[in-house]
Amino acid sequence: MKRCIVFVALAAVLCTACETMPWQKNQNPPVAQMDSATHPDTKEPYVAPVVPEPGLALSSDQRFKDIPLPVGLKEDLERTFVYESAQFAVGRMVYTTRASLYDLVAFYVKECPTAGWKLDNVLEAGGKTLFFKKPGKNLEVNVQERGVTGGRRLMITMTPEKGSVDAQ
Repeated sequence: MKRCIVFVALAAVLCTACETMPWQKNQNPPVAQMDSATHPDTKEPYVAPVVPEPGLALSSDQRFKDIPLPVGLKEDLERTFVYESAQFAVGRMVYTTRASLYDLVAFYVKECPTAGWKLDNVLEAGGKTLFFKKPGKNLEVNVQERGVTGGRRLMITMTPEKGSVDAQ
């Protein structure tokens, strides 16, 4: 019995000590050098292919010109309310999307500053809520999960900054 245990232990040590096994050797031949006759030097500069930026693209269809929207949103008209006048604008826009929560948050963190919004704070509870400010306006971007098959709900609320609208 001792011989059997010693033999198995010795076989295990020998098998694990081998870097390569004969049946695992790389069978690929070395890469042949390029022949200058078959691949002439073109003397043209190399142009790298255009690689699209990761993340969501900016949509051209927007309710307010200073609130960016990503492509692929479906508006929930029953929950959306928008009011604009010469003095101020207020609204709550509700959308559904298949984009990930991470992609939506990354989109607004990237695009809102280009529209003049400054990120004020972030709340993470049952989704993510981003709070932005710009002179005279507040913007709240709320992203919530809607379950495995429901996608995400995006709620964007724009309100005038407190004290920026005079009562008439």
